[in-house]
Amino acid sequence: MMLRKEFFIRLLKIFLSVLLLIVVVYYIGIDKIMQTFLSMNLIYLPFIFVLFAFNIFLAPISSIFLYFPIKSKNVSASEFYHLRLFTSMLGSFTPGKLGEYSLLYILKKYHNTKIIPIFFIISLDKIITLFCILLFSLVAFLFLFNYFNLAIYVVVLLLFFMISFFFSRFVIHKIRWVSVHLFRIKRLHDFFYTIGDLLKQYLKKYYMYIFANLVMTFLLQLLVAYITKETYAAFSFSIPLFSVFLVNSVIGLLSFIPLNLFGFGIKEITSIYLYTLLGVPPAVTTSSILIFILFRYVIYLLYFASREFSFGKTTL
Repeated sequence: MMLRKEFFIRLLKIFLSVLLLIVVVYYIGIDKIMQTFLSMNLIYLPFIFVLFAFNIFLAPISSIFLYFPIKSKNVSASEFYHLRLFTSMLGSFTPGKLGEYSLLYILKKYHNTKIIPIFFIISLDKIITLFCILLFSLVAFLFLFNYFNLAIYVVVLLLFFMISFFFSRFVIHKIRWVSVHLFRIKRLHDFFYTIGDLLKQYLKKYYMYIFANLVMTFLLQLLVAYITKETYAAFSFSIPLFSVFLVNSVIGLLSFIPLNLFGFGIKEITSIYLYTLLGVPPAVTTSSILIFILFRYVIYLLYFASREFSFGKTTL
C-alpha cells in the first residue's frame, strides 16, 4: 500500500512537471526559443561551460569544511569530496536535493563510518544555504521590487512556508524511518538529542568551520550569479550582477518545493517570470535554462564516464 502511494505521488509530480513544461513552451513558442538560440553569441559558450563545470566541482568543498572536525579514519577528505560530489549529482534530480543523503547509505555500507555526524553536517550545510537564501531574498523583496510586486512575493513566500509545513510532516516521517532503520535508534528523541549535542560542539569549538562554510556558500552563490549574468550577456542582455544575485536568491527558495522533472519545475517557471521584471524576454530566460540543463548533463556524463565507481574501495 505504501509503495502504491509513493508511486502515485511520483507519477503526479511528473505529470505536473510535464504540464508546466508544455504550458511554458506553448506560452513562449518554440519558434521564439529557436530564434533566441540562433541569436546567441557562441563565443561565450566555452567560457560559460568552464565556469559552470567549475561551480559543480567546487560546490562540495563547503561540506568539506564541516567534515574536518569529525573526519573518519576510514574516509579521507579527498574520498569524502568525491563521494559528496557523486551524491550531489544524484541529489540534483530530487526535490530540495534530498538525494544527497544517499551519502549516508554509501558510507555505512562500504566504509563502516558513523553516519549520524555525516547526516548532521549535510543538514547543517543545507541550513546555512537556506539562511543565505532567505537573507538575500529579504533584501531583494525590500530593494529590488516595487510595492505591488513585493505584495505578490510576500504571498509567494507565505505559500512556500505553508507547503514546507505540510512537506515537513513527510520529512519527519522519513527521519523517523531513517533513525530506526539506518541509525538503529528506536526513539526519535534520542536521535534529536545526538544531533543537538553535535550542534553544541560545532557552535562552541568548531564555529570557524561554520563560518568558512558560510563564506564558501556566499561565494558559490555569487559565482552562479556571475554565470547567469554572462549567459544573458551572450544574448545581448546586460543585467547588474547584484540584481542577478538577488533574483537567484528568491528563485533558490522555490528549489525546496518538491516539484521538479529533470531540471524543469517550479523554480524554472519562477525564474522566467522574475527575470521579465528585469527586462529579459521569457524566450531568453528559457533558452538560458535549457543551456544550463544541457551543460549539467554533459558534465555529469563526462564525470561518470571518466570514473570507475567501486564504493567498497572508493575508486572514484
